[in-house]
Amino acid sequence: MTIPAPSTPTSRPATMTGSLGYDTPSYALSQQPTVSLTSVEGPPDSGLSPTLSHLELEDEVRPHYPGSEPTPSPSATPLRASTTATSRPTRARAKTLKDAQNATVAATPEPHPTRTPPATARGRPSFPKETAAAGVQRVSNGMHGLKSNFEELETELTNHINAMSEEIRHLTGHIATVASTVETVSADVATLAKELRVYGKRPATAAAPTMCHATNAVDDLEERFTEQEGLLASILPAITELHTTVTSLPIPVMQPTVPSSALKRKDGASDHDVTRNVRHRAHRVGNLPTMPGGSTAMGETMPTPAPTMPSMPMPAPAPPPAPSTRTDTEGTNSSLFGPGTWPNDIFGSWREIVKNMARGSYFISVAHRARLSNDGVHALIYFPNAMIARDFERAWTTAPVPGFERVSAIPVRPRHNPRSPRVFSNANPGYDSYARTLSISSWNINGSLALKLNQSSFWGIVEHSDIIALQEAHLTPGQDEALSLPHGFSILAICRTPDQMASPHGGVAVLYKSTMTATLCRSWSDTDFMVVDFGAFFIANIYAPPASSPWQRWSQVHPMQLLAEFCAAGVLTDKPVFLLGDFNARTGSLSPSPRHTIRVSTDQTRTTRGLELLQLCESHDLTILNGIRSMGALATLPISHQHNGHSVVDYIITSHPAICQHLVISLQTEWSDHSRLTLHLSIPAPPEPPPIIKHAPVPPVTLDPCKPAGLLTHIRFRFDDITIDAQ
Repeated sequence: MTIPAPSTPTSRPATMTGSLGYDTPSYALSQQPTVSLTSVEGPPDSGLSPTLSHLELEDEVRPHYPGSEPTPSPSATPLRASTTATSRPTRARAKTLKDAQNATVAATPEPHPTRTPPATARGRPSFPKETAAAGVQRVSNGMHGLKSNFEELETELTNHINAMSEEIRHLTGHIATVASTVETVSADVATLAKELRVYGKRPATAAAPTMCHATNAVDDLEERFTEQEGLLASILPAITELHTTVTSLPIPVMQPTVPSSALKRKDGASDHDVTRNVRHRAHRVGNLPTMPGGSTAMGETMPTPAPTMPSMPMPAPAPPPAPSTRTDTEGTNSSLFGPGTWPNDIFGSWREIVKNMARGSYFISVAHRARLSNDGVHALIYFPNAMIARDFERAWTTAPVPGFERVSAIPVRPRHNPRSPRVFSNANPGYDSYARTLSISSWNINGSLALKLNQSSFWGIVEHSDIIALQEAHLTPGQDEALSLPHGFSILAICRTPDQMASPHGGVAVLYKSTMTATLCRSWSDTDFMVVDFGAFFIANIYAPPASSPWQRWSQVHPMQLLAEFCAAGVLTDKPVFLLGDFNARTGSLSPSPRHTIRVSTDQTRTTRGLELLQLCESHDLTILNGIRSMGALATLPISHQHNGHSVVDYIITSHPAICQHLVISLQTEWSDHSRLTLHLSIPAPPEPPPIIKHAPVPPVTLDPCKPAGLLTHIRFRFDDITIDAQ
């Protein structure tokens, strides 16, 4: 048997390229000892079986490469094994050789990564081993790539979520706008329904007088005459007695004697036998039968016509009505033209303006009079009928005269039944005689009022309300006089006195329609608090700074103290009181007292100032409208929207909750970090006083010598707006 001896590390041969493609020491790739059965040498008592020795050496010495079998080195020459016992390889030597070969394999470099690993005997690919650092680096690279993918996915999802949130916010704003519009339309429909019930079945627009109108007018007049029948019956005996006295006086012979029987009615004569000429301001019936001269015969008809009498002077006109009351009888045939400052000749001024517009000469020719309206800034122009009045309004709106673009022509809505004219009091000018329903808003605009009033979209918000109370206007003293206000609006403002070279802060203001009369109550007003008297009601506009604010720097009295003083005096009047503004108080869902309506709020936090506000409302029987479900679904929403959350710090409080219809809290936060509160309420009309009968002085009675007997002298009686001419 020939057993090749392995190379020792001390005499290492040259390296060669193995089958794996990299340099390997020759002893690591040399052919392992083999056993040839045909050339076995050695004594039979050597103790080594050829086959067993071959298998044991092969099992002990062979290194385990992941790949193909090693290639024998050509420089290694097999040596014949010695037959002596000392030359045979022992197991210890084989173990040493195996350890050396394994250490050499561990130190070999990695194979090139682009080569395809060879397949093993079982058909599975065998990959070269890699170091722990390389594996960790590969895993780290994979994790970085995965993290990058997750970051991109997160960014994309965030963008999509933000876009969807923006769309939802816009949709929510549109829904709130639609809800507010629906509430407003519902209120208008309810108001129109009430007016229709009051007016009854009447034509929508006035038309030319017809027989039906004349019949209604005659029915009204007959009813009025029936009421005055007793008075007329007492007048006839007085006239008879007066005539008897006159005939007993010494007069010329040419004066014929008139028998007293001629002055009495015939038996069986009815009231319709006496024809009367009646003129009424509200009903002009021109087709009633009258006699020439405007009077008719009373009593027996004389066989000869009466001679023409000289026209008697008209009685002195009735004194003008007292300034406290006046009867307003204009109907739909009139138009409001203004606002503006009008001279004494209102009709002449209107004609000078209108003559320069399209079809101006036509409107000047058909208009018959003009007067100043209740607000003092509009002129009431009267036309023959409503069709011409609406035509004038459309023509002016389409093409106003240059220089008068801010002047408008609007229709006058009827406020009462013409059959019973309404007498209203000028002592309460705050009553809007053209609308029974008012909308009052409260809004903390968070400063920059002067800049925001230059935006048309902000104008649209202001014009949506009749009165709007603003907080934190940030105006300087006198700046309110130079503001650009929406058409038809006026302003009252109270500003803080700013420090030198410091921007303004705080301040309150009230914008209201010019058709209303507003008076600033200076005795109750101070910095950040103002009370406005609108005649029919009071409005208190307040901005109470936060509890930590140094309010002593700009005011001597805290606004909450001013509010308490006003409530103590305002509730003593019979006028409704409305407290609006930013109180910086959180009341949760508490009501002032158990007898008040239950409130529901999204902000359940309660502060010390909130408890003080509840105590103030309980002391003066005031109702907080925020959170009352009967005020509408939008009355429970939060108002202040800050970075740390939402809260309810703005309120509308009233002493007359019965006249309040619904409260709307806007969801739009485009102009401020506070939502706008809008209250729709119904102001009752002032009570109607009993009708007043005005008696004009009766001129002295004289008899015309040329008048035949039986004709009475022209006597005039006046009952309210009815003039009766009897002869």
